Amino acid sequence: NAVGNRVDIKLVKVNETSQTKIVRSEITLIVHASPVSETALRAIESALGTDGDEESSTLPLLIRADCMRLLQQMWSSDGDNNMPSGVEDIAWYTLTVVLLKLLLLGRNGDGSRQPAMQSSEEESGELSVWEQLLQSDFHAAFSEGEGRLLFGDS
Repeated sequence: NAVGNRVDIKLVKVNETSQTKIVRSEITLIVHASPVSETALRAIESALGTDGDEESSTLPLLIRADCMRLLQQMWSSDGDNNMPSGVEDIAWYTLTVVLLKLLLLGRNGDGSRQPAMQSSEEESGELSVWEQLLQSDFHAAFSEGEGRLLFGDS
């Protein structure tokens, strides 16, 4: 009997008496523990899920699910062994961990690309989007103009 985000969970205790209990529960991916994290996740969803189709909402939903999974894992772990010292907002911490892991996908520990990703671009002879930007007229003009103010080369 699923209604909205509420479902019935059937708990079965298997022993000599085989007891069954049904619990009505709410399953949500909303981060109630941290308004800051929830706002950041909504901003990510708004920025990445603008097309309105199912494919454009997949990545934001996966980011949210990974944050909730890590948050639940950290809450359920014994003691504070997994929690770095000085962390006040565990939900914000989990969001930063998930986003950093996402940004570092395909990178080695030293920040270089993994060989499999390099070879496919090298074989095709195409420049990456970043390399195209660095070689563009826009980048040259920006570096000479506003870039000097930004990077302190004035």
